[in-house]
Amino acid sequence: MLEGLFTAFGTLLVIIVILYLAYIATKYVGKGVGFRQYLGSSRHITMIDQVVLGQGMSVAVVKVSERVFLLGVTSNQISLLAEFEDGEWLERPSVDTDIAGSLDFKDIISKIKDRKR
Repeated sequence: MLEGLFTAFGTLLVIIVILYLAYIATKYVGKGVGFRQYLGSSRHITMIDQVVLGQGMSVAVVKVSERVFLLGVTSNQISLLAEFEDGEWLERPSVDTDIAGSLDFKDIISKIKDRKR
């Protein structure tokens, strides 16, 4: 009887020690070992803006070093739509309001790409 009590107490003690060690390990991993990298932050790549266009589709502006990329993102692929120098992407393309209604999205993106070249 006493032997069964010691076995149960020993098992409980081992479980408490394992839980305590898991708590300590996650505490240190979260603070100093670089847990931010697992959350998607980086020193060299920055997501500046993202607009969701529909289910599984978006347009993103990503900065890598001094370059800025306009990316089309779908559930299947990522496409480079345009590439800019830092700050250049902030300039808005001049599109007349009369023409804007008749242009579709593909034509507007083509004009932005041609303006870059």
